[in-house]
Parts: sequence; C-alpha cells; structure tokens
Amino acid sequence: MQPPDDDAPHAGSADSDDSLRKFRIGVAVAAVVILVAGLIARFDYDLELPAKPPAPPPPDNAALRRMDYENPEIYKGYLEQDSALYGVQRTTPEDLQLPFPYEKSEEPRVLAPGGAFETGMLRVSARVQKLEVHTRQGKSAAEHLVVRIENKRPHPVAYRLHTSFGVGGDENCTKKGALAHNAIAIPAGAYVERAECFYRSRMTLTVLLVEAMELPPLSYYYVSRLFPLHIGLPDRTAAGHKIPAGETCSTVPQQAILLGMEKGTVSWRDVVDFYARHRCETYDFVPGYRAYTTKGQYKLPVSPRSIVAPAP
Repeated sequence: MQPPDDDAPHAGSADSDDSLRKFRIGVAVAAVVILVAGLIARFDYDLELPAKPPAPPPPDNAALRRMDYENPEIYKGYLEQDSALYGVQRTTPEDLQLPFPYEKSEEPRVLAPGGAFETGMLRVSARVQKLEVHTRQGKSAAEHLVVRIENKRPHPVAYRLHTSFGVGGDENCTKKGALAHNAIAIPAGAYVERAECFYRSRMTLTVLLVEAMELPPLSYYYVSRLFPLHIGLPDRTAAGHKIPAGETCSTVPQQAILLGMEKGTVSWRDVVDFYARHRCETYDFVPGYRAYTTKGQYKLPVSPRSIVAPAP
C-alpha cells in the first residue's frame, strides 16, 4: 500500500480553493458570453418605427365664425372682456339693444377764423394756427386754418364733419400739416382739433354736413379703431387720426362699405352704428344692415343670415 502523496491537492488546501475559484470565474464568463450572444441574436435587426398618424384636419374657420355669430354667450363674453380691457363699465348685450341718439344737418355753414356754430351735440369753431410742415427742403412753419369740434354731451360722440373750400380748393391742401386727433369719435365733454388747409388771407371754410351719434363708453373705443378712409372719410381731414387704445382694424370690408356708400345703400350712420355694437376683429359689417331706430331691431350679434340685403 502506497503512502499518501503530501504534495497532491486535497480538499481544504490552497491549490484546491484556487482551482475552484478559477472554475467559478470561467463559468461566470461563459454565462456572460452566452447571455450577450443571445441578446445580440435576439435584437440584431433594424427597428422599424410605426408610421406617423395622419395630421389632424385644420380648424374649420367657417364653423368658428358661425359660432361667433350664432352663440350669444360668446358675444356676451367679448363685451365683458373688452369692457375690462378698455377700463369701462361692464357692457352687456342689453346695453346695446337701444337706438343711439343721432343728429344730422345738411345746412351749409360758412366758417371764418373766429367764427363758430352749434348743433345739439357739437360746437364747431375755427381759428388760425402755425403748424409744422415737412417738405423735401426740410421742416418749416406755416399758418393753417384749424377747426375745433367740441362734444357738448355727457357721453362720447361719433362725428362726421364734411367741409370744403369749393371747386378745386381742396386740392391745394394736400401738402398741409396735420394735428394728431381722433377723426371718428370724441370723449364726453372733450374736443378735437384738425388742420383743414394752409391759411390765406380772408379764407373761409364751408361746412356742408354735420352728423353725430351718441355712444356708450365701450362703443367709443370700438368705433375709434376704424380706419377713417375705410368708412368714407376724406384723407384731407382724417390725416393725423390717432386711436385712443388698441390697434387699427385691419379686416373691415372697406370695398363693400365704400361701394355701398357710392350707390347710396350704405350710410356713415349704418357703419358706425354696426361697429359701435360689434368688435371689428371678430364681426364684419353686413351689407343691408341699418342703424337701430327701435329697441331690439336685430338680435345681437348681427349675422348675414339675419339680414336680407335690399335690392340694388
């Protein structure tokens, strides 16, 4: 019987522990290699993303416009929102269902510097004032005939003052200076001044037409945003128009308005009355609309469907 070899590894020896550790490491490495190989085999392909869903259809602008006209709560919300925006008392649809006081005079009046006349709502006077004029040669001062239009009423007033210097006379005023003023409406108890023309000795001005309409506070801001030329006012007297708040209306259907005025189917009163009750960025003037003369004449807001346009 052979005696045991003291140099052979046996359980509990250092060599045995080292061999076992190496074996375990080898098994672990082999397992990792197998796992990685399996993952590569499982996911080694190009991913295909699903097709994009179709884009949502664009908003139906026509439907949105119909909602503005057909939903009275939306109209009411606009009035409340704009009342807060312009800092006036809360305005409701009921506040805008009454006719607005209105006056019109077509009696010609000759106005010289120092002269004046009055209507039920306005006081009109004239004077001479030096204004700055810009030319190619630079700036200079020149005397102008200036008209002051005062609001006598305790409420804002929209106005139209049609003046003339006679045949060919208005053309001599094209290069005149201008005064910043609201060419459409005047606040309660206030006044505006506008330059009519260069002044010449003994010059007089003829006032051919005066119109005025009393307005609620919110309506003053609504109509002031109109561009004067879009509602039939001449550039000579509208030059220098300055709105009290907001931006000038850019979506007013001026061609339809001016064409209607030319044909006599639309009046200044009709247009101002409409926009005194409707914000210009949302509601367009409707051909066939007539200024209120009775309470509740139309259902607000006024839509094209609610009006039958008169025959041309």
